[in-house]
Amino acid sequence: MHRNFFSVLVVLSSLIITFSACKNRQGENASNETMVTSPGERKPPEFKYDDRGNIIQRKDFTYDMQGVVKSKNQYDYKYDDRGNRIEEITQSWDLTGKRIIYTIARFKYNEFNLKAESSFVSYDPDGHEVVNVRNVYTYDKNGYEIKDEQFDKDGKRLTTVTRKRDEKGRILEETATSYNPDGTIKETKGAQYDINGRILKTW
Repeated sequence: MHRNFFSVLVVLSSLIITFSACKNRQGENASNETMVTSPGERKPPEFKYDDRGNIIQRKDFTYDMQGVVKSKNQYDYKYDDRGNRIEEITQSWDLTGKRIIYTIARFKYNEFNLKAESSFVSYDPDGHEVVNVRNVYTYDKNGYEIKDEQFDKDGKRLTTVTRKRDEKGRILEETATSYNPDGTIKETKGAQYDINGRILKTW
């Protein structure tokens, strides 16, 4: 499977959220669990599951190149009755117990159990909201995504990515458009692919 020419646009908001340093808005600290391991020692992740076998919580550590713990991480998940993940909360604490990352992602699904919307919110170290975006997805009759539109919290369009696919879902053409605050087009880029995912041309 090829790496889409515009995949960075599609996942931009989630990357920003994942790596934006955010402190706890209530000033809470992490629990007093031991957060330091010996250099080179890496603890395996800890998981909690619901009655259906879905992961509802994961805890792990981030390490530096020498294997020393840099941060403690926790991920909490919620699901709907169909087993779709509808919420992800990501938190990280440094070695002093100060929360440095706080993000919330929520998801909605259509009647065909396809993801219809995603929303992402993240906060900076001072507790101010720095990212608040919503993505809306459109699918063809075969259930393949053909459009991804991103909006800010006020409903203003930020980007639109459209895709032309063949009957097997392979992307043949992709166009990405970004918009100015007044709604006018800021930039449009495009790419065409062969059936093996190789780029034929860009514009």
